[in-house]
Amino acid sequence: MKLKQKLPLILFIAFVAVISQTFTASLANSAKACRESQYEAWKSMAAVRSEEVKSFLENKITELKALEKSIQAISGLNDVDKAKILSELLYNMSGQPAVSDVYVVFDRGMYFGADKTDSGMVYTIDAFLTESGKRAVSLEPTDGIDDGDDWYHGPRETKKLHLTEPYDWIYPEEKRARKMFTLSAPIMAGGKFVGVAGMDLRLDLLQKHLFDKMIDGKNGAYAVLVSNEGLIAAHPNEELLLTEAGEDLAERQALKDAIKNGLYLRVLKKSRNSVDITLVSYVPVLPDELETPWSLAYVVPLDVLSVEAKTARNAYMTALW
Repeated sequence: MKLKQKLPLILFIAFVAVISQTFTASLANSAKACRESQYEAWKSMAAVRSEEVKSFLENKITELKALEKSIQAISGLNDVDKAKILSELLYNMSGQPAVSDVYVVFDRGMYFGADKTDSGMVYTIDAFLTESGKRAVSLEPTDGIDDGDDWYHGPRETKKLHLTEPYDWIYPEEKRARKMFTLSAPIMAGGKFVGVAGMDLRLDLLQKHLFDKMIDGKNGAYAVLVSNEGLIAAHPNEELLLTEAGEDLAERQALKDAIKNGLYLRVLKKSRNSVDITLVSYVPVLPDELETPWSLAYVVPLDVLSVEAKTARNAYMTALW
């Protein structure tokens, strides 16, 4: 075959090669763009869930501040009336979802008469959920505050709201520990610090009230709440509560730093419960008037993203041809 006769065939082959390379490159770019779009979509969903948690905590902050105003308003009454009013207020506050305990702790002689307590003790009014599920109120002098009680020392020293790390706590006369964290606020009266108002939020109750609603059964996605120090405070698997987030990650330190500094981080990791790979979007949670950010981790199985990417690719190929 002469060159003149071969030329159309050569040009056709070259054309097909160029088209194939262009198509392959376009497909790769399309897949990358689709993947990034999916990542951003799930990041946005994580941000939405983060706002829900932020709003929940800000409502609790509002309640504690309202409690402080009530304490200030009745400061001129006698001790009996003050104790009665505060007992009723705390009892009503303790009946809310996820709340395990609401209390006020007053330094000796600063709000109630010094005769209520012995030296070195504080006066406590406490409305709490008992082990049987009933609510009760106690009014009694209690031993002084331990050095490690940051729920008290934080507000006392800074005169600001304080959010503790999640922890285990066993109430007096109970056998089973409860997992919780505490939101506390200073009580100021007459321009002086007189005590602390605290609200304990139980992790299992918080999961049922707020985080179970964030589970997407269709996609297998769910939300996890992580404290500033990296401890899991909400998770569908109760056994993982108070364990460290990302302990199985090579990027463990980077994750801890991102959470601690209120930064967004995206992680691909193997699921704890299977060999599946998941996309985890860590989005900061920082309610107004708090200074230590937590994080909302939104977990999505990677195979969900793969299905979406395949659908987008097929649509792209159909449009191209």
